[in-house]
Amino acid sequence: QQAAKALDGSARHLLPKLIWEESHAAEAQELLREQLSRGHAFLGDEGHESLCSAFVVIVGLDSGVGGHAAHMLARGGVRALRLVGSSTVTRASLATDAVAVAKDVGRQSGAVLLESLRRTVPDVMVELLDAEWQEENPASSDREDQIAALAPLRSATPVPGEHPGESGRVRLVLDCLSDPAAKASLLAACALLGLRAITVGQVDGRADLTRWHTGALADALPSDPSLHSTRALLNKRTRALADARSLDVLAVYSSEMLPHTHPDSLGSWRAAVRGPLAAGVGQIVALAAIAAVTARQPPPQLPAKVARVVLRRLTTRLIARERRLYGTDAKQLVKMLPDETLELVCLTGWGMRCAITAEPLDSRACNVELVRRDKKLPASAGNLLLLAAHLAHAHDEAPEGTRIWTEADDKRIARICAALGGRRHSPLGPHAHPKVRSGLTDVVSD
Repeated sequence: QQAAKALDGSARHLLPKLIWEESHAAEAQELLREQLSRGHAFLGDEGHESLCSAFVVIVGLDSGVGGHAAHMLARGGVRALRLVGSSTVTRASLATDAVAVAKDVGRQSGAVLLESLRRTVPDVMVELLDAEWQEENPASSDREDQIAALAPLRSATPVPGEHPGESGRVRLVLDCLSDPAAKASLLAACALLGLRAITVGQVDGRADLTRWHTGALADALPSDPSLHSTRALLNKRTRALADARSLDVLAVYSSEMLPHTHPDSLGSWRAAVRGPLAAGVGQIVALAAIAAVTARQPPPQLPAKVARVVLRRLTTRLIARERRLYGTDAKQLVKMLPDETLELVCLTGWGMRCAITAEPLDSRACNVELVRRDKKLPASAGNLLLLAAHLAHAHDEAPEGTRIWTEADDKRIARICAALGGRRHSPLGPHAHPKVRSGLTDVVSD
């Protein structure tokens, strides 16, 4: 009645529309509260408010992981998102895309996801940046895209009554890129701007979703070749900034060992069907993001520590073998083979399996040995093999110039050793986390 009195005669016909809009807005807010009620009960008032006020940037939509993470974050309570990517929906990508259907083939993945989010959770503000994050490029357009990707929210009021904290400043960055150089560039930019980041490891070639973990970036190194390379490049970029250990970066990675049956391109194995895996990893990333913005980060997990114990056992026997057969000094061996190089050889190169029989490493690391491929050359990343124990002893006792494996095996082994020899850099260098560098160095000191 008060509204009717305030309106003059010419505008009174608008009154029913105004009442409907007010009622519709109240109903929408009630539906939103009901949608988020279970998360609110779990997170509490403070955690729920922190989640709803968060502004999250998701970089990389081509793998499917970023799209699934965005979808679950929007449904879970995040009220402001920015999607960065220029990938296109294809017939092949329908297997991994979160929301695209057959009629969307040829359209931009981000635009399809944006439309779906507006239908599913219309109260969420979503910005779309049609650009790919590349390794640093002097082109002004690329630099502008990178600056825009991490800039504050253009509108500080995505939803009535819900305001992103700190005037729309980015709260968290999800790195769903595939290229290690681009990942390192993005994480370095986050370090410069003081932004928290979560980076996703290699999805291609994985098959077991139960082996995915969330932890520190340093802990992901022993089991993920993509993050191994990213960490190496990131270390070079951050030396001028600060100790790389101070970077606020979480990693979502798999402890599943990759096969070494495709040695031509180390670290880029492909899986024909990975739609369910991309969806599962995307949901894991969304959970990690919610934990990060609500200060509910879980404690570090076990797989990386177990891998370091296994590597220490292998390196202990390598030192003994080198000393017994070749008279190599232990301290000199430490200089030639840093801990990270041995991780690269054992985990990335040979997948913790015998190079000839593909026999997997047992839980006590007793059935596989590190040996030289060519006895005339010193132990190095490009001259070390993992062999089953009985084959390692046969190789040690074989006459000079003879091999215990076939010609086909020799060609395959040579390709892998050549790839490893070309990646002999120490990915962590002097800034390595003490726990990561505790393998070979501790063995020598003991």
